[in-house]
Amino acid sequence: MPQSDTAAHVRLDRHPHHTSAVTAILTDSSPTTARALLSAHGFRPTGEQSLVLARIDHEEPHYAQQAAHALRAAGITVDITPALQEDIDTEWDWAGHPLPWLDRDEIREVSDQAQQIHDDIVAGRLTVHLHAHDGWTIVAVGSYRDGRGVHLHGEDHLRQIATEYTGPTEAITEFERLHGAAVRSGPAPATDAEQASA
Repeated sequence: MPQSDTAAHVRLDRHPHHTSAVTAILTDSSPTTARALLSAHGFRPTGEQSLVLARIDHEEPHYAQQAAHALRAAGITVDITPALQEDIDTEWDWAGHPLPWLDRDEIREVSDQAQQIHDDIVAGRLTVHLHAHDGWTIVAVGSYRDGRGVHLHGEDHLRQIATEYTGPTEAITEFERLHGAAVRSGPAPATDAEQASA
């Protein structure tokens, strides 16, 4: 008979090869709740009993701690290795951040929104059709599976949805009008789903 989810045990640790990534190892034979909670906090499966959290903003220790709180609230035992705990406890500083008027929580909101866009591109929920350099950063136009068109502004952990449209045709037409000769076909290299998931 499988053990209950509350018997699940999760060990969180630094990834051995990627400096900021975090691994989660499940030691229960039926870790349904643990796996679901970890997935809700951005962990992706890498095996039957393992998951990894890798973010474009390199804030994995912060989000691993949030996942640990959620797991413990569900009655699941969580062990955090000393090395990861040290990363969690280290005072976070984002030197040279281009949005100095934002506090730490607001910066994390910006990067969390950028992470969602990144995840949507990787999962195929958002297709980027065109991109351009606007003199400051990369801008792009794309469409979601639900039919919405969007203009994207920025790169990596600073990418945001600048404008939403009811459909991709309207979004593409306006993008071409705004950026003219700078428009290039397809996603910028950093938004290519294959590179984004590497």
